[in-house]
Amino acid sequence: MDEVDTKYIKRTARNMLKRGESPEDIVEVLEVSTETVKAWEKEFYTVV
Repeated sequence: MDEVDTKYIKRTARNMLKRGESPEDIVEVLEVSTETVKAWEKEFYTVV
């Protein structure tokens, strides 16, 4: 994946999480690892 693909997939994962999709569904749909989705989920919900 190049940087553009990664940004698109990450944004899509964030939107799916906002809609209440499970991490397992995101892994299946976006074809990324469970560890990646969990790391992104943690990043999305980290308060700055």
